[in-house]
Amino acid sequence: MNQVELMRKKILDAVMEFARASAEKSPAFYPGQSHVPVSGKMIDGNDLQNLVDACLDGWLTTGRFAHEFESRFAAFMGQG
Repeated sequence: MNQVELMRKKILDAVMEFARASAEKSPAFYPGQSHVPVSGKMIDGNDLQNLVDACLDGWLTTGRFAHEFESRFAAFMGQG
């Protein structure tokens, strides 16, 4: 692993640690019982990691995540 990859890993690990610490402050979620605000955020540590990972790539509107999604979605729809 080169220095840039190591730095990225440290950043993403820190993001997950942040997400876990933030989640500890949130009330537990029970499907079918808990209120889900229509304007609130419902993201987890993996979502935050992907967001930061995309930002570190420098692609905020497209890039490897968009390409992966498009390819997998096309395959799912039988067009890939």
